[in-house]
Amino acid sequence: MFKALYFYEMKKIWGRKLIWIVLVIMAAVVVVSAYSPMTGNAYTNGKVSYSHKEIQERKMTNSRALSGRILGNVLLNEIHEAYEKQPVGVEQFTLTEEYEKYLIPLEPVINYVWDIMDAYQGSARLFPLDISEEELYEARLFCVEERWTSNFLTAGEREYWEKKEARLDKPFIWQYAGGYERIMENIYTWIVMAVLMIAICFSKIFSIEHSQKTSPLILSSRLGRGILYYAKIAAGITSSLILGMVVFGLGASVIFGIWGFDGGNGAVQMFIPFCSESLSMGEAVLICLWVLFMGIVLSTVFTMVLSEKCKNGVGTMSIVVGILILSGFLYIPEQYRVVSQLWNMIPSNMTAVWSIFDVWLLPVFGNYFTMWQIVPFIWLFLSVALVLYGKRIYGKIL
Repeated sequence: MFKALYFYEMKKIWGRKLIWIVLVIMAAVVVVSAYSPMTGNAYTNGKVSYSHKEIQERKMTNSRALSGRILGNVLLNEIHEAYEKQPVGVEQFTLTEEYEKYLIPLEPVINYVWDIMDAYQGSARLFPLDISEEELYEARLFCVEERWTSNFLTAGEREYWEKKEARLDKPFIWQYAGGYERIMENIYTWIVMAVLMIAICFSKIFSIEHSQKTSPLILSSRLGRGILYYAKIAAGITSSLILGMVVFGLGASVIFGIWGFDGGNGAVQMFIPFCSESLSMGEAVLICLWVLFMGIVLSTVFTMVLSEKCKNGVGTMSIVVGILILSGFLYIPEQYRVVSQLWNMIPSNMTAVWSIFDVWLLPVFGNYFTMWQIVPFIWLFLSVALVLYGKRIYGKIL
């Protein structure tokens, strides 16, 4: 009987024009967003110098050419020698043939080193890049430890990350992984869009029965107060996951179609320099997608149970969207550790690269777990708790 009710509820959900309109709009937005780095032009002195497509293709070509090279003294010396090619008396080195010939091929690594040195001590040593391998990795480690300090880690957490950091293979090996980088850059945008889809499509799953005055009739039926509730919840979760897989699957297809699948075995430190976890880019993307879809499950359950509690679709949508907007504006400083960490655990905050791979840990039975290891299971527990709570209030007409 549950199966029949489940498919009936699925038919009701997908029989609404609204869900198809939302699907088409969100799919279009995701595809356009994924392709957007390839559009437009770059200007120099008011004139078009390159198209963004040419710049992206150049970055891909150069980064792929550098793949497999050790980020050590040999490569750093090449960068220094390339800067020494700068002609005397030239104001804009970037517009010269020497820059095009010697610096552009090394641009991906140069930008990576700049990011580390800029975080270390600002722009004081960006030109020329005359640093050694030892100095580069000392600067990176300083930034890593500074991150631990600024996030008020406990002694146990610092010890955990020190062990992780010690296990990293150094010097790093450069590896192009453009497709995986773009996926991780888009994860935060995708969860925002997912919550919007859920708020629009599932805020009336239960409330519509009250607004249309059909609730007493449904509840008086043989299965109205029993498995029908669980069938609705299951249908809602399934539908939201289908929406997510279709929409974000299209986005991922565009991204991998342009930037490629290569580089999945590269170290995540090539994208997140100050991360101390021993993960590949492919593993990092799978973790991000795992967190994304678990966030979709919790958001769907919360919206549906809220719909039954409020008995008003517009009110439910307003609350969900309001929380989403608030999460984008409200920042709780790290010194308020407990409150800040709890706030960062809500799906619209957690599903971002900087939160997924945060340095904050959660102790469970004497063991430390990273945010991505434990938060999705907390969400799963909360989802079950919300479903059970919703069952208690389901059937109360007033």
